[in-house]
Amino acid sequence: MNKYTKLLALPLALLGGCVAPSGPQTAAPVTQSCMVPQVKAMPETKASQEKGGIEIAIAVPLFSVEEKIESSIKEVPVSFSDVGRPHRDGSTGTNCKVVEETKSTSLNVTPKGLKFEITINNKLNRVFRGSGAVVQFNIGGQLVNVEAGKYSALSNAIIPPRNSAKVVIEGPAIQENTTIGIYIYDIVTAVDAAGNITEKQNYEWFYDYSMNKVEKQVPGPVVDRYWLAR
Repeated sequence: MNKYTKLLALPLALLGGCVAPSGPQTAAPVTQSCMVPQVKAMPETKASQEKGGIEIAIAVPLFSVEEKIESSIKEVPVSFSDVGRPHRDGSTGTNCKVVEETKSTSLNVTPKGLKFEITINNKLNRVFRGSGAVVQFNIGGQLVNVEAGKYSALSNAIIPPRNSAKVVIEGPAIQENTTIGIYIYDIVTAVDAAGNITEKQNYEWFYDYSMNKVEKQVPGPVVDRYWLAR
């Protein structure tokens, strides 16, 4: 390389150093935390209970932590480094803008809210109907009524003899360590020849509820800059 070639290469190298990379830029991983509920049955509680030929089993909700990616886009001023950036959505000429897209990863706890799956096993010789049943929660010693819509699947259940069905009942939002009692009242277990109700049963379950801190390392924000059609 002669001295003239060296002189020419120097400004080109300096110019190249001023141009920002055209691809997405990823930040270093970060540690995030979230509170994850845990539900444990108390020793005196049996998951499955049978009364009068109707067996009801309840499954405690299992909460998990998942990574959730959210994206946001904003228009930014055009700079010299944007000349070589990619164009998207058919943007050409002056009918386009430069945007900066940021993808952030966060921790997401699922499911949302307190949901119990119950299995109803009809061992009777008659059709089981859940209409008339009432669900109530006891949170930390205080009775809490829930909207009928949160257990409508139970109220609308119709189960033929010697069949079973799964339904979900939802509880109130809880943000602290406490105890939970679940009561299902007025489950019809017997009727007379005329169809009149002659027997009802009540079911109850008790649980410890705790909020536990979970920490996890997630990818850092990813920032991409490109041209976009207006």
